[in-house]
Amino acid sequence: MASKSFGGQSGGHAGGHAGGHAGDGVNGLRFGDSYADTLYADALNRQRAAIIDTRPDVLNKAWKLRDRHFLERYVPARKKTPTPDELKSLQLGLNAHVFRWDVWVRKYLVVSDLIRYLDFKMTPGNGWTTDIDGTYRASEETSQPSLEMSVRSYSAKSLIPSVTSMFRMTRPGASAYRNQLQLVLQWAELRDERMSEILSQIDNQTPFWGSVLPIQTDRLQYTNELLEVVNEFAVFVEMRFKHELACWRPTDLSPMVQPMITTPGHGSTPSGHATQSFAVLEVIRGLLNTTSGSRPGASGALRLHAQGNATKSPGATDYINKQMERIATRIATNRVVAGLHFPVDNIAGRILGTILGEYFIYRCGASNPPVATSKKLAPEPFHWHAGSFDGDIFSGCSTDDFDPDAQQLTGSNVPEYYSYRDPLERGVALPLPPTSPLMNLWEASIDELQKLELRFE
Repeated sequence: MASKSFGGQSGGHAGGHAGGHAGDGVNGLRFGDSYADTLYADALNRQRAAIIDTRPDVLNKAWKLRDRHFLERYVPARKKTPTPDELKSLQLGLNAHVFRWDVWVRKYLVVSDLIRYLDFKMTPGNGWTTDIDGTYRASEETSQPSLEMSVRSYSAKSLIPSVTSMFRMTRPGASAYRNQLQLVLQWAELRDERMSEILSQIDNQTPFWGSVLPIQTDRLQYTNELLEVVNEFAVFVEMRFKHELACWRPTDLSPMVQPMITTPGHGSTPSGHATQSFAVLEVIRGLLNTTSGSRPGASGALRLHAQGNATKSPGATDYINKQMERIATRIATNRVVAGLHFPVDNIAGRILGTILGEYFIYRCGASNPPVATSKKLAPEPFHWHAGSFDGDIFSGCSTDDFDPDAQQLTGSNVPEYYSYRDPLERGVALPLPPTSPLMNLWEASIDELQKLELRFE
């Protein structure tokens, strides 16, 4: 059965089938088939037999169908380069018909579109040897294997894509997990206190984000749908890292952990709940226009869609950002309390989720504020970052707990095991994102947020 809400799917079920989604959806049966039982099927058959007009001249008539959305996708080739506004309109027009489909259909479309531009490359650590069966073997002193995720981008001038590294994760060594075990046992003392949170967050984080943003209501239908897509995207990526790095769970190291809920059947690092929570955090910040302009390479908060209808007091963005970061941190930490994860899993998942969230906003077609050029004001694509988590370096400080306030991504307190940087060389602009139905979903979400005056100026 598919989840009715986003969040924590890697801890419960990573996927779901089309049939499950068809009968479920954002608001339960409202988007599915609530009449699929024998009582309704028989009643509807009897109604049809009683009311239809069986005269041939009436029965054979059909409504005239108009393929306006389909035809508008194919516009004549332009001789001049479109303006940014014209390009935006063209991109949205290509997928305007996406709202004809059910929610679960849109989810599959946009998630498949997101992951098809990603590539993964596994690199064994230095000194690793390969057995006859292809298994990597290494000693404690050997550097650990890593998995790199890259993104392909295309231009109209070349059929050969450019490849940009997005994120690289190196697995911590066995000694790091042994040192982390003591932290897991210490956090276990809070299980009674946090039991209700841990149980409710296994597969449903919506109410916790809904305490800040009313995403659990019909008023923000497309926003809720967009955040479900973020979560699904994060699950696809995190599962690849979990599989390739194949990291241990706390129960693999000690019978004293005794988790309070079932340990998921996949690897430990990175934490899925941490990855998803921090990806959702970034996208909510982008939607509410609370994105900070202080990060390297960023040119300010999103303002492209701001219409001046949201009036918030000065400094309010700082408060809401901090509240949402604490929600993401607590959701991730609760998995350590439950005995399912090590703190290092959250440390790795936090930076992966942050970068995935930024890239997601970029793919939605969001822009940074326009910058002055010699000819015109041109909006920049939303600036995402590349980064890495180095488990080899973390092994030297493996008693560290998860604390985003102390483990900054920018500034003077960036741990050596983190890298958070511009994806391209200085002065090289990011290419425009490929057209995607994500752009239509983003615009629909922005529109409903503005109507409720929830978006910051």
